Amino acid sequence: QMNDAPFVRPAVLQEYSSDGDTEDE
Repeated sequence: QMNDAPFVRPAVLQEYSSDGDTEDE
């Protein structure tokens, strides 16, 4: 499960990238 966490993190970053709110987080 820990191996899946790092993979899901970047995925969400790309989705939020459009909002530019990811950089703040």
